Amino acid sequence: MTRIDLIPPELVEKHQARRVISLMAIGAGVVFGVLIIIYLLTLGQIILATDRVDKIKAQNTQVQAYISKLKSYDERKKVLDERQKIIDTVTTDQVQWSSILNDISMVVPNDIWLKSVKIDIAPILAAKEQAAGASNKAPAPPITIIGDAFDHAAVARWLVHLGEINQFRSVWLDYATEQAVSASGTATAGTTGTTPAASAVNVIEFQTTVKLAKFTDSKGTTTP
Repeated sequence: MTRIDLIPPELVEKHQARRVISLMAIGAGVVFGVLIIIYLLTLGQIILATDRVDKIKAQNTQVQAYISKLKSYDERKKVLDERQKIIDTVTTDQVQWSSILNDISMVVPNDIWLKSVKIDIAPILAAKEQAAGASNKAPAPPITIIGDAFDHAAVARWLVHLGEINQFRSVWLDYATEQAVSASGTATAGTTGTTPAASAVNVIEFQTTVKLAKFTDSKGTTTP
């Protein structure tokens, strides 16, 4: 059977050319679509990376601001340390006598009364007169306390209470002498074997000596 093609060859060629062009257009469209998808994905990654960079920059700014604040505190601390050194240098030889006297007042029994509190600073002055660089330590200044009591038991309680003060060490009773005190306040020692006047009262005059538990001399050394 013979097939007769009535379509002119020119039309067949045009039709084939159109099909090729259509296929090429479809292929180009697919490639273009793939490129657009790749571009959009890349753009999204760029946007995410840029957002991360912006966040990192913001965090870095906050950190730098915090560091600046810490620097100001560090400078203030250095100033305070320098002032503390000056205060420590100035107050090296100072003793908190107000605190010591307050401690003494807190432990005084009701049945005794104190007449004098003396601090001997002669050892401190002698130590300061020594040549610079001497290794001798200034001894702790002794504190001498004189008072009266009605009996020896009160004196014993006084010594016990005095020894409870943490700032003191080496509590000594120098003497405890019975004497008569007249109404005018005149005391007469050594009344043993004598009859006191009717207006006189027998009391026990005592003297105690204590030393500071720790004493810092002018060279910064501490005497235990």
